[in-house]
Amino acid sequence: MQELVDLPDIRAIQDIEKRFLQVNALRLQRTRDSLTIRQQGFIDLLPLLFHFNNPSLPGYCHKETPCGINNYRPGRESLSLPRSVTMSLKRQQQQKGNRAIQGIYLMGSTGTIAHSRRSDFDVWICTHQDMSLEESELLSRKCEKITEWAQKLGVEAYFFLMDPDKFKSGKVGELSEESCGSTQHYLLLDEFYRTAILVAGRKPAWWLVPLSQHHIYEGYINDIFERRMVERNEYLDFGPVNEFPISEFLGAGMWQLYKAIDSPHKSAIKLMIADVYAAEYPNTIPLSQRFKEALHNSNTELNELDPYILAYRVIDAFLTRKSDFTRLEMVRRCFYFKVGIKASKFIDQPHLTWRENLLIQLLEEWGWSQDKLEQLDNVDHWTVNQVAAERKSVVSELIKCYSSLTEFARQYDTTSNMSAKEISILGRKLYAAFERKPGKIEFINPNITASLEHQDLAFCYRKHQESHQHVWEVYPGRSVSQIERPIYRAKTLIKLLSWCRVNGILTKNSYTYLDQHTTNISLTDLHQLVDIVLDNIPFPLPKLKQDVFSKPAHFSQIIIIANTGQQLPKNLPLADNVNPLSYGKSRANLVQSLDLVLTNSWNEVITKHYSGPEALEQCLYLLINIIAKQKELQPNFITRCLGSQFNALIRKKIVTLTEQMSLIYGHKSSYENSRLILECGKKHLILHAEESEGVVSTYDTIPELFTALGAPQPNFSPISIDSHTLKATPISAIASVLQKDHIQVFFEAEPAISRAKVYIVDENGSLLFYTTPYNSTSSLLNPLVRFLRSVLFRQQTQLTLTESQLLSRNIHFWQVSRDLSQGFLLKAVDIEPPSPNDKYFTVQAIGDGSTEARLKFTIYCNQEEFSELEYGDHLYTEVAKYVLSHRKEKHRYPCYLTDLELAKSDSTPFPPGSLQTIHYLRQKCRLEKRLNQALQSVQL
Repeated sequence: MQELVDLPDIRAIQDIEKRFLQVNALRLQRTRDSLTIRQQGFIDLLPLLFHFNNPSLPGYCHKETPCGINNYRPGRESLSLPRSVTMSLKRQQQQKGNRAIQGIYLMGSTGTIAHSRRSDFDVWICTHQDMSLEESELLSRKCEKITEWAQKLGVEAYFFLMDPDKFKSGKVGELSEESCGSTQHYLLLDEFYRTAILVAGRKPAWWLVPLSQHHIYEGYINDIFERRMVERNEYLDFGPVNEFPISEFLGAGMWQLYKAIDSPHKSAIKLMIADVYAAEYPNTIPLSQRFKEALHNSNTELNELDPYILAYRVIDAFLTRKSDFTRLEMVRRCFYFKVGIKASKFIDQPHLTWRENLLIQLLEEWGWSQDKLEQLDNVDHWTVNQVAAERKSVVSELIKCYSSLTEFARQYDTTSNMSAKEISILGRKLYAAFERKPGKIEFINPNITASLEHQDLAFCYRKHQESHQHVWEVYPGRSVSQIERPIYRAKTLIKLLSWCRVNGILTKNSYTYLDQHTTNISLTDLHQLVDIVLDNIPFPLPKLKQDVFSKPAHFSQIIIIANTGQQLPKNLPLADNVNPLSYGKSRANLVQSLDLVLTNSWNEVITKHYSGPEALEQCLYLLINIIAKQKELQPNFITRCLGSQFNALIRKKIVTLTEQMSLIYGHKSSYENSRLILECGKKHLILHAEESEGVVSTYDTIPELFTALGAPQPNFSPISIDSHTLKATPISAIASVLQKDHIQVFFEAEPAISRAKVYIVDENGSLLFYTTPYNSTSSLLNPLVRFLRSVLFRQQTQLTLTESQLLSRNIHFWQVSRDLSQGFLLKAVDIEPPSPNDKYFTVQAIGDGSTEARLKFTIYCNQEEFSELEYGDHLYTEVAKYVLSHRKEKHRYPCYLTDLELAKSDSTPFPPGSLQTIHYLRQKCRLEKRLNQALQSVQL
C-alpha cells in the first residue's frame, strides 16, 4: 500500500484516543449521576452480564449462549455480587474460549442534557461476524431477559445486536418497534458516532481518522494498524459517515414520524436535523463530524460537546438564517420538554446540577420569562385545549419537515431505500396514528402531559353559535359554562364520550353531570352510556406488536347502542315473542337510531351514527360488509339499548341479528352466499353477500320480495329467514330444506277454494311463487314434472359431454300443510314419473329475441305451429282456439307448457353456459298467463 505522507506520529494518535476516552468516561459518569442507586446497578453490571454466561446472573437462559467481551476485565462492579457468585465467575474467567462480543455501547440521549432517570437506554451489543444464527437467537433471548430484569430496577432498556462488518456492507436488522431497519443507515451511524458511550470492549476506529482523511478512510485505518501505531484487536469499525444518500432522508422522515406517535417532541428535533441536512445538501456537515473535529482540535469541553446541545445549535443557526422564528420557538419548546427539567422551580437556587446549569444558560440566551417557564412547567396541569394545541403545533412541524424531505427527494428523482415491507408497515402505522377519517377519534396526548383525567365533567346539547347546528359539548366541572370554551364538542353524545375516554379525560374516577333542559336524554341514560364506554374502551389502548401492521386492519370490537335519546310512543302494548323491528298492527320499527363505536386491530376508534326510517338498513349495510370481508376474523359485538320499556326486546333482536349474520357471512361455508330476509317496519330487507361484497335491498310488498328472490344467481344462494319474518308464508320451512343443485317443488293445496300455491326453488336457490287452479295433485304436478324434465334435458344438451355426465340434478316434491301449534309443515311426496305411453296434449314454445321481456315466441300444439310472425298480437288467441277445439266439451281449464326452448346467441339476454332453471320457469309463467287469459276470453 502506498505510504500516506500526512500520517501523524504515534503520540498524536495516542492523544486523540486519550481525548475521546476522557470525554467517554465523563459522559458515562454523568449518566450514572443522573440515575438512582438501583438504576446505577444496571450500568455497573451491564458488561458483567454479557461477559459471563452464568446461571447466578440475571439474563441467563441457556448454557450455549455466546458470551465474553474483547478487552474487558471485570473490576469493582463484581464487588456488589455475593461471594459465591464472584468465585463462580472467577472459575469461568479462567476457562479459555472465544469472546463473542466486540463491545457494548450506550447510544442516544445517555450522558446528555436530555437524559434523566426516566429516560430509556438504547444498548448496542456489537458482535463478531462469525456468530451463527442460532447463537444470535440465544443472545437475543438473553437480552430480553436482561430487559425484564432492568425493569425491576426502574430502567427501560432496549438491546440491539449489531455486527459492524454486516452494517458496513448495508445489512441491517428487520424493522421493529425500536429498530429502524433499513429506513436509515448513515443517519443512524451519524447518531451513533456523536452519542455513543463505550461501556466495555473495543473502541471505534472512527475516532482516529481526521476529517481531512475521510476520503481515504479505509486506507488510513489499515495503515495505522499495519504500522502497529495502535493494536487492531482493540478497535471495531462501522465505517465512515461521508455523504448521506438522498433516498435515506425519506426513510428517516417516515421513521421519525412513526416515533412521534409516542414521543413527538423528541422526534421533532430529530426530524428537524434531517431537514437541516437535506437543506445543506450536497455540502452537509454531519453532527458527528462536528463532534469529531472539536475533539481533534483538543476541545474537550463537555457542555459544548453535548450531542443534544450540538444538534440544537445547528438547528438554531439554520432557522435563524431563514428568519423562521416561529419554528425556532417550537424547536426550543420541544428541546425544553425533552430535557424534562422544570426550570421555574430552581432558576435562582445556588446549588445546581450540571444539567440545570446548562439549561439555565440556554434559557438566558432564549430570553424566556418566568411566566413562560411556569406555564411550560405546569404541563401536567394543562387544560385539554392547551394539550391539543401543543400536539397540533408539533404534528404540524413534523408534517412540514416530512413534506420538505419528500420534496427534496422528488427534486433529485429519488425514492426511499426502504424495503416494500418496511414502507407498508410504517405507512400503516402513520395512517392509523395521523390519518383523519369521518367519525375517527383523534388522540391528542402522545406523552405531552402526564394525565388529562377530569374528576367532574358536565355535558350539554346546544346550538353552536357559528355553525348554527346542534352539538354535544363537555365542560370541566359540575355545570355547563356560558362563557368558557368547552373541552370538546361533537355531533353525537357517544362520539363525545368515546373521545373523552380514548384521551383519558373520562375515567372510572370521573363524575358526570348533564344539563337536561335541551335534550331528551336522561341522566340515567348518560350514566349508562358512560358505563358502556368505560367498560369496553380501555385506556390507554393496548400497545400493538409489529406484526399487527403487516396485515390489513380489521374490526375487533363493535359496540351497538340503540335509541340514544329516542322517545318511543307510550301507547304501544308490551308483548313477548314479537318483532321489535315491525311491532304490532302498525308494524312500527322500534329501532329509531343506532350509534356504533368500532375499534380495529390498529387501535383506531371510529364512531358511526344512524337515525331516521333507514337507520337500521344503513347500519346493516355497514355490518354485513364488515362481517363478509373479515370472514373468520369476526368482531366482538356488544349491544345495548336505551330509552324505553322495550330495551330488552330490542337488544335481544339486534344480538340475534348480529349472531345470524356472523354465522351466515362470517365463515367460508355453504351459507356464505345466503340471502337473509327480515322484516323492518312495513318493508322487507334482503341481506346478501357475494365475494365479500355486502348488499342490503328493500322491498315494499311481498310480491316485490318474491320477485327479488326469483332473480337468477351465479352460484347456489340459500335463503335464511329471520324468526319473526314471513310467518304467514311457508318460506321459513322451505328455506330449511333447500339443497344445492336440486329442483324443489312445494305446493299447498286449498281444495275448498280450488286453488293451490306453488313455490319452486331451482338448483341455485332462485324462487318462483304462483297460484293456480287446483283439481287434484296429479293434475297439478304431472304437467310440471313433464316441463321440468324437458328443462333438465335441455340443460344437459348445453353442456359438454363430461359436464353433462356430472350433472345429477333431481326434482323433489313437498306438500305444505298448516298446523295451529307448529306452523307450516312439509311432507315429502313421491311422484310417479309420467309414462311415455301416457297421452297428453303437448304445448311447446320456442323463444328468441334481444331482451328477456320481449322474446318472440313460436308455439307448437301437438306439432301444429303458431308463430308471432304469422299471427302477431293474435298469437295466443289462435293457440287458445286450437286448444279448445281439441277438448270434447270445450272446458276452459288451464293449459300448461310441456316444453320450452330459449334460443341462445350473441344477441340474446341470457348468460353464457347452461341456462338456470329459473329462466325457463319465469318464461313459462308469462306464457301460461297469457295463454290462459286467452282461453277464458276467446269466442268460438
